[in-house]
Amino acid sequence: METETKMDYKYAPITDWAQIKAVFACLIALLGTFLCPADALAAQDNELMARLYRQYLAMPTQQLYQKGVGFLEEEKYDEALVCFTIIGNRDTTDMDSDERNSCARALNNAGAIAQLRNSYSTAFSYFKKAMQVAKEPIYQTYNNIAGIYLYYNDYPNAKRYLQDAFDISMQKHDWPALSKALLNIMMLNWRADSVERAVPFIDRYLQAPDVPRDSIFFSTSTMAQGMKALAQGDMDSAVKTLRQSALSPDLQSTAQVYLAGIYMQKHDYQQALRYLEKGEASLRREESVYLLMQALQMEAECYEQTGNQQALHETRYAYMTLKDSLNTAEEMGRIKNIEFFHEVQGFEQQMVRLNEEKHARSIIAAVCFAALVIVIAVMIVLVMQRRQLRQSNKELYVKNEELLRQAEELRQRRRQNPAPSSLLPSPSSQNYSPSSPAPPLLERIYELLDDTEFLAQQNLTVDRLAEALGVHEKTVSSVINEATGKNFNTLLNEYRIREVCKRLTDFEHYGMMNTETIAENMGYKSRSHFIRTFKKVTGLTPLQYQKLARDSASTA
Repeated sequence: METETKMDYKYAPITDWAQIKAVFACLIALLGTFLCPADALAAQDNELMARLYRQYLAMPTQQLYQKGVGFLEEEKYDEALVCFTIIGNRDTTDMDSDERNSCARALNNAGAIAQLRNSYSTAFSYFKKAMQVAKEPIYQTYNNIAGIYLYYNDYPNAKRYLQDAFDISMQKHDWPALSKALLNIMMLNWRADSVERAVPFIDRYLQAPDVPRDSIFFSTSTMAQGMKALAQGDMDSAVKTLRQSALSPDLQSTAQVYLAGIYMQKHDYQQALRYLEKGEASLRREESVYLLMQALQMEAECYEQTGNQQALHETRYAYMTLKDSLNTAEEMGRIKNIEFFHEVQGFEQQMVRLNEEKHARSIIAAVCFAALVIVIAVMIVLVMQRRQLRQSNKELYVKNEELLRQAEELRQRRRQNPAPSSLLPSPSSQNYSPSSPAPPLLERIYELLDDTEFLAQQNLTVDRLAEALGVHEKTVSSVINEATGKNFNTLLNEYRIREVCKRLTDFEHYGMMNTETIAENMGYKSRSHFIRTFKKVTGLTPLQYQKLARDSASTA
């Protein structure tokens, strides 16, 4: 992963930017009372920071930004951090776009300082804040966030930010930034063993018509061609092209590590070791820690394959030492940054506390009162809705019970008058009245559906009904449709659900059965299908219906 070493590219956590203003002056005055002689050097450093803070607090943003950049070039990171913190604190919504972008770049640089101190959570917070502040996306911020994700081996997030960095650079025609983005995408996918995923970005870079054909383009495109050949499995072409990339001073160490990886795939561990040893020396000079750790891991694997146990132990020791030192530096950097920002925020809080407390009390009281009103209103609405639902369900239950009673009366009348010319109508007919005669076949259909044993058959279809009647199925369907305006399945479900309702309310005989058992005994194999059908016919769920039946029985 190519990192940004120039601080103009780089973003730490300040949770409330309005809390950072004239910080160190009063802070040092407070600390001075408690400092012991052993802390004399730290006191001098803090006094220097406080003096710088007072000196730069009123400086115009652009001038202060240049001052911070100057401190960065001189590697005076504490002084630069004071400048960038002041600028970051100035972010307001009424700023013009140029000044907001300066704030974003300052936050980016503050994050770079935190990243140099290996305080990645602090750096990450700065970078994220810079993204929020910037009027226009800053490529370097996306790149730096991707670097943090890559350090923690979070390849999906690293990939997402690097792709954004690539797209932003392409849109803004920032060709050096585009080159860095592509190099980082290739490194990311190489480390994730998915080089082929970098090919679309390689093609976009090589085919971009506006990219100037300068030294940066030719060195980047040469390495890109090598990685593309590697993705396509053409090892020989990849080696040849990456050897050309190794001639470029900026890409030499990276190309050597890539070449070592190719030779390891070819099981030529001696050749891989030669490239790794060259790359390791370059990486140590460049202080490229993460790629150096990768190279040491690869060296250890080569020594293990060649059986060189002494070199294997030495390389592993070097890797673990580097890793331990990095973790120690990370912890120390985090402590230093947390302490710094805590002091900054603490002083600002002391300056604004009295005004904030008065304002906060009124806001809290208003918010609490509004929240209380809203909660009460919501509760009232819920109670009313619940009452309305209960009443609606009760009315549905009463209506269904009345329909059951009417259906049972019709059933009894049909049993008493079984003649074919019976004047009894269908219990669910929409087209027949009690005075209109029902066809004899329809009466025979009703008689069969009134038979609960016949009705409860599983897989009862119109074919089986027609077979029981001794007529053609189309005749049965036609009679049902003309008489009721419904198809056979709808009529069947009405009869079945009617019988289920009777059993749900017959606690003496069916009180020990659950609804699923009752439904299964009436021919329903699927619980979900039964519940949907029951609700469609009655407007209630089986449990609601049974509960209303119990309530009705208890109040009777």
